[in-house]
Amino acid sequence: MPLLLTHIRPRAAQVSDVRLGGGEDWLQALLPMRTSRIHGAIAIALIALACGTTLWLGVPHAAIYGHDTIIILDGGWRVLNGQRPHVDFYSAFGPVPYLIAAAGLKLGGVRVEGLVYSTAAVGALMGLWAWALLRRRMRGWSALLALAFVVLFWLAPFPYGEPFYLTGYAMQYNRLGYVLTALVLLELFTHREGLRRQTNVDWGGLSTGIAVGLLCFLKISFFFVACGLIAGAYLLKRKQWTHLVAAVAGFALVTVPMLAYLHWDLAAMLRDLALAAAARQTRFLQGYDPFRTVFRNLGAVLGLLGLAFLARRSGRQGVFGLASVAIAADLLLAMSNTQRQGFPLSLVATLILADRMCGGVSAVNRKGRQGGAAIAALLAVLSMMPVLADTFNSWGIVLRSNVLHASGSHPAGFDAQPLAGLTMEAHDEPGVDPAAHNGALYVASINDGLELLRRASAPEDRIASLAFANPFSYALLRPPPEGGSAFYASGVNITATHAPSAARILGNADVVMYPKDSHDDPEVGTLLDIVKPNLLRDYNIAAESAHWSLWRKKTWRRNESH
Repeated sequence: MPLLLTHIRPRAAQVSDVRLGGGEDWLQALLPMRTSRIHGAIAIALIALACGTTLWLGVPHAAIYGHDTIIILDGGWRVLNGQRPHVDFYSAFGPVPYLIAAAGLKLGGVRVEGLVYSTAAVGALMGLWAWALLRRRMRGWSALLALAFVVLFWLAPFPYGEPFYLTGYAMQYNRLGYVLTALVLLELFTHREGLRRQTNVDWGGLSTGIAVGLLCFLKISFFFVACGLIAGAYLLKRKQWTHLVAAVAGFALVTVPMLAYLHWDLAAMLRDLALAAAARQTRFLQGYDPFRTVFRNLGAVLGLLGLAFLARRSGRQGVFGLASVAIAADLLLAMSNTQRQGFPLSLVATLILADRMCGGVSAVNRKGRQGGAAIAALLAVLSMMPVLADTFNSWGIVLRSNVLHASGSHPAGFDAQPLAGLTMEAHDEPGVDPAAHNGALYVASINDGLELLRRASAPEDRIASLAFANPFSYALLRPPPEGGSAFYASGVNITATHAPSAARILGNADVVMYPKDSHDDPEVGTLLDIVKPNLLRDYNIAAESAHWSLWRKKTWRRNESH
């Protein structure tokens, strides 16, 4: 027993770095190292309250990028009907966002309300994951703040980078990408200190491997950025070989079942991603200025660099390396996400540095350091407040519209039961989100197309749409066609020279719809140019409405397809 105690005592000293010096070490007393049961209870309560609020409020009104919500609904409906992205339809995303949507639709009886269920479920999962990872790596206050960031960032019902009052579920995949990347950053640059290893498994490395695997099958840009963070961490500090082994194992835990789900057709996945990358290259290079992107997020950048300078003066090592990789990651993601503002990884890095600076403050070497650590903690809290406040403010907007039923800005609803829960608000921002993509104009156009399909097509007909997104299969609960895509966006996943073939765009559709009044729309024009020979050869125009043309497959071609 005495021998055992001699081995335990030095480790106990590492936990608190230095014993408290009476009542004078006020910062150590205020910011204890270990999380306690009270912290754990607060964490569980925070997760439950946040996810419960999301379920209670329901589907947020789509106040911007309304047609983007259709992407995930169509993709989820395809998955529920046995289709797989890349294998059965063209996709710039991996299967993760579609699988989440499909699970939600299944839980919600294929109604759009299912998106709320899947959002809350993923929020609970991310929260539990974050707390399991951070509760022994960060001080209680910083672990709870990081947890709040992860959960509330994901649950916030508005597209990241837009004002909080422009609610909706558009581009939720970007929020999930940031959350998973933040978990990677937190694991790589925090330490599991002062605890005796009970197993040879590096659970932190396993967590990072799983997160990177999910990013690979979510959105490839986040995957590459996460790999860059790992490379940066390995260059900036030593990692044990067990971390790399665990990370590879975690990556395999995701990759193997995902590839099995895709029927091991890695070639199809790489082909789609290469095509989307080629289509996006022009927009990425011409449409985004890195200096302007940094300037729009100057507050986050300066806050992180200032805290890194303060930490370096306090003797912390590698702080500017952490700041550099976080800022570079944010810059690349903001430029590739069509995201107008927001550097969330820099905020997470600020919290990591503040947590480091609050360690090692003691009566022996506290000259000026208690004050510096207090400033660091305050700066971290202040830097997180806008992100957290935006979530609460956006919940207030949803509360006003969904619970209090206050009048909105001309809300409009779809004439189809599965989509009845999705309300769109009028919004017009030419060049970014014109009125035709959201609100009454968009809803009226889709409702007109639905009425045309009910009148001029059969329930078993598979519908292709030569437009940004295809709401018709899901809205009418029709079998989706093989081929096509969950969305077509000019300069994002198609251009005149980089797009799927006409045969893949049309797939085995029995009916082809395209908007008559959108010939100046870049997506419609590009798609029509590509498929026109095939459309004229294999289809006849069968009916028209105010907004849509409906083409039906010729009888002899229809018989061939069966």
